[in-house]
Amino acid sequence: MIWKKAFTLIELLVVIAIIALLLSILLPSLSKIKERAKQLVCKTNLRGVGIAIRLYLDDYGGRSYPDHGNRYAWFNPATGRELPPDSPDAYWGLAYKDYAENPAVFGCPTFKVEHFYGTGPGTLMGGFGINRHFEGMKTGEIRTPAQFIITQDHVEPLPETSDLFYIVQGASFNLPSYRTGSRKGYYWAIFRHSKKSPALDVPDDPARRARIVSSPNGQSNTAWLDGSVSQMNETTGENVRES
Repeated sequence: MIWKKAFTLIELLVVIAIIALLLSILLPSLSKIKERAKQLVCKTNLRGVGIAIRLYLDDYGGRSYPDHGNRYAWFNPATGRELPPDSPDAYWGLAYKDYAENPAVFGCPTFKVEHFYGTGPGTLMGGFGINRHFEGMKTGEIRTPAQFIITQDHVEPLPETSDLFYIVQGASFNLPSYRTGSRKGYYWAIFRHSKKSPALDVPDDPARRARIVSSPNGQSNTAWLDGSVSQMNETTGENVRES
């Protein structure tokens, strides 16, 4: 009789244990690599948005679109047609999309959120908030374009002035609606990249706010008027000038 060599039960258990150990080591690394790839795509997209806006400015005498929408919609659900850029429900990118190589540049793969401003699954084609001060602005009047924010990572397409990144007069920190208000559940989506830990996204904790400068939890991609794109660490606004 010829005996066929086979794994014993102990050998199989050892192999399974080794595979499980390797997976436990590799999966966190793969997750970080995937997140860095998303971050790179988001930053590249934002650079494309900046180019589209600058091309628009060239065609319109340096003046930006006067009345951006403040929602995520691109199409009228009743007709399937594109919304006009000044529709209250329109995403602001509609004003500049014809100057973009691909409308997909207005999205960020790290940003997936539902039921904000009435949106539902699959409705988001935008991941950035445009500077409210930018509406209808004659950009030639800005002395330092490298210090003027056009658009950046934000959960709100057209943030209120109080929810831009600088500290408004009379306040002690920025983004008040996302730190102490009903929107604090969406705070994670603003400084959405390079998170140290989701557990640190507790915007209504004064002790946590005091530690943000020394230990920021996340970054926001930011596009400036001069065409550059950079990353801004989580901040309570002290280092951000008013645009």
